[in-house]
Amino acid sequence: MLFTGENISAQIALEYGLVNKIFDSQVLEQETLKLANQIAQTPLPLLSLGKQAFYEQIEKGANLFEAYDISNFTMSSNLSNEFANEGIKAFLEKKQPSWKL
Repeated sequence: MLFTGENISAQIALEYGLVNKIFDSQVLEQETLKLANQIAQTPLPLLSLGKQAFYEQIEKGANLFEAYDISNFTMSSNLSNEFANEGIKAFLEKKQPSWKL
């Protein structure tokens, strides 16, 4: 795609791992809002940690192993915050987390 400029189908993008899901146009807005609402339920400090790790990987031009190191450090650091404790507890109890924002 980058070198040829060719468009690819949604199905090919899914197969290549460029997208997670594909939807018919009739339900696209509904599914997009569903994802946006799910993201909106996540505490901002957790979203910030993930974005920081993502941008750090880009800025450093990290290869796969370096990217894993950055992500491992971020996840390990995250374990010491209150949100992680609630998330782990909720996962083990098979319930939704009750974030204290």
